[in-house]
Amino acid sequence: MLEEIQAQRERGYRKIVVAGQSFGGRVALEVGTLASDLFATIAMAPGMETTVGNSRTQAPTDERLRRAKVERLVVVFPAQDELFGNIERGRTAAPVLANRERPYLLLDETAGLKGHAGGTGGNFTLRYGRCLETFLSAPTVPSGAFSCPATKGSLAVARDLVPKPPAHVTLVTSGNDLAGLWYGTVGESIVSWAPVDVGAPRPGVLYTHVSSGVHRGGGVYAATVEGGEVKAVPPNRAVLAVTRRDARTLDVTYTPTAAESNSGRTRGVPCRCTER
Repeated sequence: MLEEIQAQRERGYRKIVVAGQSFGGRVALEVGTLASDLFATIAMAPGMETTVGNSRTQAPTDERLRRAKVERLVVVFPAQDELFGNIERGRTAAPVLANRERPYLLLDETAGLKGHAGGTGGNFTLRYGRCLETFLSAPTVPSGAFSCPATKGSLAVARDLVPKPPAHVTLVTSGNDLAGLWYGTVGESIVSWAPVDVGAPRPGVLYTHVSSGVHRGGGVYAATVEGGEVKAVPPNRAVLAVTRRDARTLDVTYTPTAAESNSGRTRGVPCRCTER
C-alpha cells in the first residue's frame, strides 16, 4: 500500500485517500500511522486482533487511531457487529480521537448503522454519503470532531445512484395514493419505485435498485392492485409488494425466491420510501 501511494504521487496526485472495510480497514489505519503525507484514511469496521480464548481486543485499533498521521480521519463502528462480538468500539475510540489535533469523523454504534458491513451499504450511503463527501472535499475543516447530520441530501444521493427510468416509460404522478417516484432502502439496497403507464390494460410499476454502489438492476413489471396493495412479480419470480404507510412513506416488501433466500438474501424487508 505504501508503494502504491508513492506510485500515485509520482503520477501527480496530491491528496490521496486510503479506505477499507474490515481487514481492509485495519490495513488503512496501519498505513495511516506510517505515511505522514497521506490526506485521509477511511476505516469501516476495522479488523481486530484475536487474543487468548478467541476473544477480540480493541486496544490495537485505538492505538492506531492515537498514532494516525493523516490530515483527515474517518472511522465507522456499526452497531451489532457480531463478527467482533458486538463490542461497543466507539466507547474507547471516542476519547482517543478527542485528543486528536486534526479533523476526524466518527460514526459509532449510535449512528444508526448495523452489522459488520453497515458502513458499506445503502443506509450509510443515504444517511452519511453527502456528509462524508463534504468532510473529504472541503478546502478546510476545523480540527476536532466533524458534525454529520443524518439523512442530509439523501434523496439527491438516491437519484444519482439508482438506474434512471427508461425514456419510453411514463410515470404516473397523480390520481392515486401511490403516485409519484419514490426512493428508499430495502435492506442495504437503495431502491426507487413508481406506478407507470406502459400503454397496456394492466397497471405497471417501475422498480430499480443499486447495491454496494455498483450492482444495478430492476425494470418495469406488470402489477395487480388489491385492497390498497400493489403486487408485481419480476422475471426471477420474487414478489414485490407496495402499500401506503402514511402521507410520506411507503412500505415496500421484496420477498425473494427460495433460491435467493438460500443464498443469504433477506426475506420480506420493509422499506420506508419517501416521495421525491
